[in-house]
Amino acid sequence: MGNIDIILDVQIRGTQVQLKGLKEGDNYEFGAEVETQKLLLSVLDEDHQNNPFLNLLPDLTSYELLNEKVEENRKYTHTLKNTYKFGEAERKNEVVVVKSEHFTSFKFKYENIGLLNKLLEDIPFVSELMAVETAITSIEALYLNINKDQKVDAKDIKLILESKEESKIKLENGLSIIIKYKDKGDKENYFVLGSAKKEERKQKQEVKNDAEAKVEKKSNQKLPFKTSFSFQSKDKTLNFVFNPEINIAGLSLNLIDLSFEASRNTEKPGYQFTPSISGFEIGFENKAFSIQGALYYNDEGASKEYNGTLIIKSAKFEMVLVGSYIKMKDYSSILAFGYLGIPIPLHPAFNIEGLAAGFGMNRTFVLPKMEQIESFPLLQIIKDQKLKSPIKDFFKDINYYFSPQKDSLVLIAGLKFNSFNVMDTIALAIVALNDKPTVNLMGLTSISPCKSSNIKSYHLELGYLVSYDINKGQLLAYGQLTDNSYILTPKLKLTGGFAFGMWFKKL
Repeated sequence: MGNIDIILDVQIRGTQVQLKGLKEGDNYEFGAEVETQKLLLSVLDEDHQNNPFLNLLPDLTSYELLNEKVEENRKYTHTLKNTYKFGEAERKNEVVVVKSEHFTSFKFKYENIGLLNKLLEDIPFVSELMAVETAITSIEALYLNINKDQKVDAKDIKLILESKEESKIKLENGLSIIIKYKDKGDKENYFVLGSAKKEERKQKQEVKNDAEAKVEKKSNQKLPFKTSFSFQSKDKTLNFVFNPEINIAGLSLNLIDLSFEASRNTEKPGYQFTPSISGFEIGFENKAFSIQGALYYNDEGASKEYNGTLIIKSAKFEMVLVGSYIKMKDYSSILAFGYLGIPIPLHPAFNIEGLAAGFGMNRTFVLPKMEQIESFPLLQIIKDQKLKSPIKDFFKDINYYFSPQKDSLVLIAGLKFNSFNVMDTIALAIVALNDKPTVNLMGLTSISPCKSSNIKSYHLELGYLVSYDINKGQLLAYGQLTDNSYILTPKLKLTGGFAFGMWFKKL
């Protein structure tokens, strides 16, 4: 077949669409170009033309499929290019396949890395280490399959990387991530994160014996990475929210509400992202020691919240610190709480295991319902020495039960003790001093067989609440078995409770 050169312009609802086909020998190129936004607007009704997604679409999109033959090494390069334009700004993504007699490579190249460069420039420590002239030009995911008993040489790597000159980089079988950047001399450099060879992975897998496999199965290890994702649209902008969690070798890092607000740039072509974050959790844990800290910021509504926790556990002691600062329009509110878990043996009937204390300035106390005692945040964190709920929910509860109120003071005292190695009790005394002063006592008491016994034939857990309203002269006491109460088997639940009330003559 001879050479072919065709360019076809098509009008669809007033929108320009260009199709082209070029062929010369073994090389060919096919492509299409379309005015994306204009075409969509022409087919949508007026109600959907203000959709915020449309503001993120490019003005012009083109696709090209190319095939080039390198005669010297009998290699074929197949490239699928995706180019899109926002005004005069141009972005490119490419899929490149290189086939030869001794290897095949598949590469996805992402060139829209302006946001990444901007983020790196804004990080103080990183920006000092990076030269001002240094810029990342592309991020590439490469999968390389080298035929058995074959190798890739410097010329092959030059072709795979599409570089101008030969490189000393070594590429192995499997997946690699390649970051391409230019220095101040406009010289191309590469940073490669490569995978191990298939043979090495196979050998490592064979090393594991049955005993190690059983240990791995029993251990409740967290996934090394996971995230949740959501997005919202408002006023022609899109807000993408991530909550990534990273767990590596006992070290954990959770980012809370890492968001990117996407909107069309009004000053220059293209679109812009505005990053923000609400907080983070970081921790480290091994057999002898664990530490967990968290910070969380919330500015919803008329107030600004700054919240934090620190939990330290070792074989000899436990420590829990909780703090919350809320800035209201005309005053500030502070809550501080601490628990120190350290054994103080006094008598078999009363062995102290921990002490707690706290206060709240410009805070009041909201009495929880009886069924909420078990999940009351301060009782829960003393009982488990960890956050069972996400930090957002934890401080949502904390700042509800200890809500801001001007000219109000809250005092907190707590105790954790054990009786005869059978009964465990956590008790909190909370005094609210304001125009409606109250004295409150709440806690959890559990009874189960001796801790040294392997037979768990029953477990009783009672939540209780006593409240005295000084203005009303009213004393109320409640108690209720929690869902953790059972006899013989956890499936055979026990339920029950009590209530008591007494009213005094006002002073």
